[in-house]
Amino acid sequence: MPSRQGSVGRPGLAEEKKERDAKLRRYQEEKAKAEERLARDSSRRSWKASGGTEAAFDQAWPSMWEEILKRRTIDADGQARQEMARSGVSRI
Repeated sequence: MPSRQGSVGRPGLAEEKKERDAKLRRYQEEKAKAEERLARDSSRRSWKASGGTEAAFDQAWPSMWEEILKRRTIDADGQARQEMARSGVSRI
């Protein structure tokens, strides 16, 4: 009967994991940049339609983006809690 060694002695396993992790990190960074670009473009249109200037928007954007991220995080957490409560999985 052949012995089952698992992944302990497998050469290159650490390198494969590093490559997968790096690929995932790149994907997440690209997705985050795209999300910010979309939010920025949409917010800029709204800002200018309300009478704001491009220069004022550019100055305000960093704090606006941080606030958008905070809201998204809080909203996602609230939705997750509601879904868990509805499913009976957990009572947080």
